[in-house]
Amino acid sequence: MNGDTVINASFTTDSCGTSIASGSMDTEMTKGKRISDAQKTTQHDILDALGWLPQESEHCAQLAANTLKAAITRLHRNEEGALKKSVSQVLRDGA
Repeated sequence: MNGDTVINASFTTDSCGTSIASGSMDTEMTKGKRISDAQKTTQHDILDALGWLPQESEHCAQLAANTLKAAITRLHRNEEGALKKSVSQVLRDGA
């Protein structure tokens, strides 16, 4: 972070390839954005950036968008290590 701008973003997952692709695209799209803009990232934004995912895997883009929003919510709550939480931890623990 630099002020309210995301300088770097990363994620971890032990899930399928489309989850990896979605999470990776989400982090790349987030870099350089203001937190308020990053929080607006949607499933549609990620799908558009990826170009295509099989219909049965499109939910992976939604998971990535939801996880980013949960991480930002945690950041706003000043929870230690919020942006370093893994995808599985954020989804398991909730926002």
